[in-house]
Amino acid sequence: MRKTLKEEGFTLIEAMIALFILLIGVVGLLPLISTAIDGNASATRITFGSSWVTDHIEFLINQPYDAPSQFGASDPLEDTTIIGTHGPITSPDSLYSITWTVDEDTPMANLKSIEITVQYTDRGQQKSIVMDYVKPAM
Repeated sequence: MRKTLKEEGFTLIEAMIALFILLIGVVGLLPLISTAIDGNASATRITFGSSWVTDHIEFLINQPYDAPSQFGASDPLEDTTIIGTHGPITSPDSLYSITWTVDEDTPMANLKSIEITVQYTDRGQQKSIVMDYVKPAM
């Protein structure tokens, strides 16, 4: 009776080929990881800008419709069709600036149409977030 030896396992060449194929797959994923990191950074900037616009809208909502005695020439809800825009106000980190325009009696009487714009730089390009709000006279 003759016993046959059963060889088990991988040869060194087979293991090296498997590692090489794995390395090609991992290297192929690196651009995807870089893109995901850039996308996450852009989303963070958009979220901060949108949050800042929302905070400023809430500030303007809480201001009296007509408040010349309280604010004088710096009334944040003063009609800017003649004087241009309010602002800019710069964020504490100086990455964002906010401006807003106010049109009185737009889109109808006893309403103020407010357009708020936040501008920032994202990867060398100037970007902006614009939100509109209509404030009624109450």
